[in-house]
Amino acid sequence: WLIVREEGDSTATFTELGDHIKIELVGYVQGDVGQTRESLSLSIILAEGALTGFDVLHPISTTAMPPVFTSEGAAVELTLDTFEVSGNQARVAGSVEGSLALQTELGADAVMDEGVAIAVEFDAEAVRIEY
Repeated sequence: WLIVREEGDSTATFTELGDHIKIELVGYVQGDVGQTRESLSLSIILAEGALTGFDVLHPISTTAMPPVFTSEGAAVELTLDTFEVSGNQARVAGSVEGSLALQTELGADAVMDEGVAIAVEFDAEAVRIEY
């Protein structure tokens, strides 16, 4: 998966809200942002520098709506090795490993029996979003 940067925009971003930081990394196959299918989305929450939550989403249809593979109700671990802010950019590095569950319909519980294994390392430069 590739992080895409075009004209100052990026699919790797972070937002600071007080002592909370939300990091969004979206990787696309062959760098095609128009192709949601097979993309990988990581949403990471930090509070006072500590990892407090994360979500992983891997769409298998043409939209981000189900069916999707998800970390919700799954056995996935995220390790954040590096989060270093320098100006309006941050280096984000770590890994995701485990099994994603399959959610077939919006509002339906994800099912581990039909899940998929995942082992991904990431090292990206995220761009600060300010409101």
